[in-house]
Amino acid sequence: MSSDGHVATALNAFAKNIRRSSRAESRPPLLSEQQGEVRQQRLEELAAEVDGLASNPRKATYQGFESILKQVEELGAPPEREIIIAVASAFMQRPYVSEHRFHYASNGNSRESA
Repeated sequence: MSSDGHVATALNAFAKNIRRSSRAESRPPLLSEQQGEVRQQRLEELAAEVDGLASNPRKATYQGFESILKQVEELGAPPEREIIIAVASAFMQRPYVSEHRFHYASNGNSRESA
């Protein structure tokens, strides 16, 4: 599997975990029904954002994942530790190409000639 494939697989597992945590039966007991519904809807929205990252893993960033992770945790639905580790590992295994280097390579230029 390609490194992008690993990123997509890990992000899909994260989205699935968010959806599982959004269900009414996993709602914190101190929330009213209305608060629980708002929480559930927001978790579903975050899961959809993760699906978007997974559908284009080449453009997905760890920072994007981390931003969503923080929001999920703030909603009281922390994902399983193994999922966080899997996503982080997938991003770390992906080769890094800076936007600057990519721009020059796509234009047929080299850094030396720029």
